Amino acid sequence: MWAKRETMKRVMTYLPGYKKIRAAADITDSERDVYDFRCLDESCGAEFHLRRRSWPLETTKEVSATFARNPSSKHKPGCDYDYENKVSRHSSVSFFKNDAYHVRINFPLGSSYSDLYPERGRLTVAQKAAAQGNADKMAVRSTAAFVSLLEKEFGSIENAALENLVLHYQGRSYGWPGTFVASDEYTRIFNAAADNKSDVTQGIFCVVRPELEISSSKKGKRRFACTELPVLANGQNAKLRPVIVCETNLLAQGIKTNKTMLLAARPFVSPNVLKDDDLLRGYGPIPVYLYVADQTQMTVIEDKYWNPVPGMQEELYGAPRP
Repeated sequence: MWAKRETMKRVMTYLPGYKKIRAAADITDSERDVYDFRCLDESCGAEFHLRRRSWPLETTKEVSATFARNPSSKHKPGCDYDYENKVSRHSSVSFFKNDAYHVRINFPLGSSYSDLYPERGRLTVAQKAAAQGNADKMAVRSTAAFVSLLEKEFGSIENAALENLVLHYQGRSYGWPGTFVASDEYTRIFNAAADNKSDVTQGIFCVVRPELEISSSKKGKRRFACTELPVLANGQNAKLRPVIVCETNLLAQGIKTNKTMLLAARPFVSPNVLKDDDLLRGYGPIPVYLYVADQTQMTVIEDKYWNPVPGMQEELYGAPRP
């Protein structure tokens, strides 16, 4: 039963004098019985075997290759990759399926029309059906509760074991590595905001550090400028400054200057800014707006998550690291 349920996309492969992280899809048949496959936590030692790619249901469905844990092998107590153990403690909001640890969230992942008015939003039939399929699960109701869950089970929202975390929101699935933007990855904020393939950008979780309140928007919304960091904008060295826009004065009171915060938002950059060559070349920060319409979209987090990486700015702008 265990071998059927607990699987991983990547493991540590071992030979005498050799170890390397490998993905199941990259293991050839000739390697299958040569290597030892073990948990990514080297101190754990849980053993796995390769399960080949298959086409069940009369070849109407493809199941990718994966690593399944040996029934006789167990993770060490507290192993971050023991997802099934974590699910057992939070079964009301999470489940384990297809190599991943799944968590439902029930707070706005951004501030588009569908986020704010899901009953009237542009959700597809497929999205609604997928959400209905998870109706037996409750959901995490705020970023604060979400951070608390991850820190309790993984110790950090940046733990490498979270590569297998999948979020479920409004009938869609979002992998944590593609949704979470750390403080040293601001180029990803620019890319998300500048992507004009859709009129609604994908919501992200981003680490920001508000510095000061600036002038309100034309609609009277209070705004807070955050610490700017270097980015690559269309391949050029530039700077990006997140600007938090608050729907109400009450929300603005929740913005803590000089504190590290996590925001769930859909980044927006003005099309005019994308045409400003001076900004794109680094002559002034590129403003990217993060709109907050609900208190559950933001929370103060520990300062350990504010890590722009010493030397990153010098290297990005052409000077060597010290």
